Amino acid sequence: MAHHWPLGIAAGLIALAASLGFWQHNRAAIAASTALAPFTRPTSAAPANPGAANKAAPATPAAPATNATPAPVTAPAATGDTKTQPVAPLVPALGANPAAAPAVPAAPAAVPAAPAIQPVAPGARAQVLAELRAALQGKLGVMPADSAVGGYAVSVDGARVDVQPLPNWSVRVVNNNAKVPEQETENFKVCLQVVATMLGINLNQKAVEAANGKTYLTTTSKMGSVSVIRDPAVGNSCTIAPLQRVVPVPAAPAANQNQPPVQPNPKQPQPAPGPPVTPPRPRDAEPVF
Repeated sequence: MAHHWPLGIAAGLIALAASLGFWQHNRAAIAASTALAPFTRPTSAAPANPGAANKAAPATPAAPATNATPAPVTAPAATGDTKTQPVAPLVPALGANPAAAPAVPAAPAAVPAAPAIQPVAPGARAQVLAELRAALQGKLGVMPADSAVGGYAVSVDGARVDVQPLPNWSVRVVNNNAKVPEQETENFKVCLQVVATMLGINLNQKAVEAANGKTYLTTTSKMGSVSVIRDPAVGNSCTIAPLQRVVPVPAAPAANQNQPPVQPNPKQPQPAPGPPVTPPRPRDAEPVF
């Protein structure tokens, strides 16, 4: 036994060293877990038997989505720990009120009607006829020919314009279509449009048809009150003249063919016949000396 005591001392020292090392290891582990505590997320203790827990607690159905407006998200107070501050969602929650629709633009303002043509002064009417001459020459490319009475005329293929001077002025646009007389030529339409524009006449107004087949339109122009006469018998030619010079003939009412003629009443007294009238005798011819 005296020879084995060194071995006992050595075994005790080894056990003491092992206990000291285990104790230091536990202290280091506890210190490390304490230092990492703020950065770890707490977890609930797992059940000892997951299968038994799942059988005991039945699954709870998810709550149905509603259109209720969620509470507004408010920014949290600033703290030193920026990692734990909540962040507002970028996408609005389901059921949130959308942004207000943009306002519908107001309807554009109504375009005012064109002002009525105002007649020029009587002394400026000759200038209007001169401007019409220049407009016809520029549009048709034809030099007007002077007439004997002081007016002028413009002749082109399919149309002719005759202008009479003041005071008894008039403008006549003739349609010359030898093949189809009732059809308006292109040059006639151009001449009529130039005349209507320069005189300030609206040809789209409703006209009155007379018994002779012509149509009469009374309107206002730069030359005062005028009448516009269209004659279908002459290729729907147009004559523009002062209003006081034209007396339209109203259309006669159509006769009723089924109405019997009026017979004289025999019971009504008739006037007595008067004395016969003797025609006067011609005077004798006077002698010639």
